[in-house]
Amino acid sequence: MIKKLHVSNFAIIDDITVEFDDSMTSLTGQTGAGKSLIIDCISLLLGARADSDMIRYGETKAIIEGYFDYKNKKIDELLDKYGIEKNGSLVIKREVSKRSTIMVNNAQVSLNQLKEIASFLADIHVQNDTLKLVNPDNYLNIIDMFSDTKIQDYFNEYTLDLVDYRASLKEYKDALNKNEEVYEKLDLLKFQYDELSKLDLKENELENISKEINVLSNYDRIFNNLNEALEKLDSIDDIYDSFNSLNKIKDYDETYNKYSTDLESAYYTIDDIKSELKKSLNKMDFSKEYLDSLIEREQELKRVSKKYKMEINDLINHISKMKKEIDKCENYDEYVKDCLNDLKKNYDKLLISSKKLEDLREKTGKELSSELIKVCKELDLENINFEVKFTIRNIKDMTNAEFLDSGISDVDFLISLNKGEPVKPLHKVASGGELSRIMLGLKSLLASKQHLSLMVFDEIDSGISGVTASHIAEKIKEISKSTQVLCITHLPHVASIADNQLYISKYEKDGRTFTKVDKLDYNERVKQIAIMISGTKLTEASINSAKELLKA
Repeated sequence: MIKKLHVSNFAIIDDITVEFDDSMTSLTGQTGAGKSLIIDCISLLLGARADSDMIRYGETKAIIEGYFDYKNKKIDELLDKYGIEKNGSLVIKREVSKRSTIMVNNAQVSLNQLKEIASFLADIHVQNDTLKLVNPDNYLNIIDMFSDTKIQDYFNEYTLDLVDYRASLKEYKDALNKNEEVYEKLDLLKFQYDELSKLDLKENELENISKEINVLSNYDRIFNNLNEALEKLDSIDDIYDSFNSLNKIKDYDETYNKYSTDLESAYYTIDDIKSELKKSLNKMDFSKEYLDSLIEREQELKRVSKKYKMEINDLINHISKMKKEIDKCENYDEYVKDCLNDLKKNYDKLLISSKKLEDLREKTGKELSSELIKVCKELDLENINFEVKFTIRNIKDMTNAEFLDSGISDVDFLISLNKGEPVKPLHKVASGGELSRIMLGLKSLLASKQHLSLMVFDEIDSGISGVTASHIAEKIKEISKSTQVLCITHLPHVASIADNQLYISKYEKDGRTFTKVDKLDYNERVKQIAIMISGTKLTEASINSAKELLKA
């Protein structure tokens, strides 16, 4: 549930802080005063996309911060998953600017991570949400929300099996399409494989040969300079004698001791170098024939590297790949059979997981129908009949099966609102007021199924009046017994049944518009509900009606 909301520089909101109680709160006020802005701010905290146009004119950023309590263990699991501190509550902060940021308990998160966390925290019904009921594309998602936790496991299993099936189907179809190309390709592969294999390529060979050619091409220069360097070191014994002389007087002065030590170190270093130079000279050998063979090898390697447009190390890997490709081509019929066997195995596996998912959804659809009919009758839809229709797609043809990302069924919601009338698609039958009540029924079932801490309704009572309005109010009140409810309303029945009432208004100061939120006491509620009943002109009758509604 949301405990507190702080907003600054958002649309016509300058700086406000709103505290909420844990039961039902109605938000009332004139159209355009900013009621929906409060809901927009909460929506941002629950993962709605931000837009820089939301920033108050003249400001560079907007800040929206919400303090929440929750009761869903799934949230704790997600906090652990993303390395976010757990303390039994959430502080969600959105900064809307050129470089917008999202923070949850002082840890920066992505928008998708926020959405994932918020899905177990709250549900918001905005004014166009009712349109989801006339779009069959949303029906599977609605059903899945009402199923038990198995649906996610079954759906994950189906998704993994679908990936395997699609991969094996692609490989099989590619194998069939390439069957004619294989034998044309085989001759070329064999020629290239033979050409490269005969070269017996070694890793880094070209670099090593180039270095060796460079040495042999400069043999005389290297030999002479090595020999000259070695001759110059013949006087190394003089350094040793100098070290010995200083060593005899090192106790008289620390400086002599240092010189003695440095000369000793220099002597042994030079002596090591002298030994290595002798080894190098002894190893040196020159063969014109060997140099010519290296140059010839270098030219050959450069030729194939240029021909195949690959470095030598890459050509070595290419030879290995060609061998596999040749083996596959020479055994292509067997390869196609293997692809078909893999496809059949993955197809059979997918049939099982899709059936499990489908059976659970159909079971959930029946339960949803039964429960929704009961709730809708409480909302004055006494003659309602509601069915969930599943139409399974063609999945019998293994190579052309219609497996969808969402499952194997098209879903439709069928409804009848009058006795004796057959059920028809929901979007063809229900009016706006009826859709609002059906949506409220769904939301009330959702609240109990998903253990949400907060539900927000933005004019879900639109198009409702009379006795039905009272029943709408009672249903929202019933939801608030287990879930915190915030409700924007223009109906006095709904406003009066709430435990608390916030009045949103706007005013002008210094040529700018500001939004104000006031928590109403009893007398102020009487006045505002009376205005909702009679309009801007207060009457004794409307005041008395307001008092009666508040007593109910």
